Amino acid sequence: MLIDSVEPIHVVNKYLWSKFKEEIAAGTTAEKARYNYGTLIPIFPVNDSTSGDAKWINRPYFVYTEAFRVTHGLYVMKKSTFVYSLKANVDDHLGWAALLQRTLDRQDDAAADVNDYNLMLKETRPAEYCPVIFHSFRVYQNEPAKPSGSVSTPAVTAHFMVVAEYHLI
Repeated sequence: MLIDSVEPIHVVNKYLWSKFKEEIAAGTTAEKARYNYGTLIPIFPVNDSTSGDAKWINRPYFVYTEAFRVTHGLYVMKKSTFVYSLKANVDDHLGWAALLQRTLDRQDDAAADVNDYNLMLKETRPAEYCPVIFHSFRVYQNEPAKPSGSVSTPAVTAHFMVVAEYHLI
């Protein structure tokens, strides 16, 4: 069924969250308590309405979507732009933005790490595996972060474009 299919962006989201959890686990006791999301992965598709109550718990979260194109060569290469909108308060914004960049803006090194993570999924959680090989990642922030303008829930939104090159296997 289409709705149950695992797409390349799902693997990237899980990998990205695993790296955020490692950073949180290495943080202070206060950070561990503040960013305790339980089983929730705070990366939601398309718009804020899919985040449920996450937007009200005063913790950072991402909303994502994607656009892709196909380039032809020796084999069909896809180039997708994964668009992540980081919703965070002023204190969290810079740290979470920097961690997103440090995690994925490493071109083929990041791709190798995501591929290793995907192979781990194949062995340990096959339903979450996607038959894909990533080649590179680049991260861009298309404009400065913007404050929400709300007094009751002051937040900052920043949009990041993650350009991923990959092919399906």
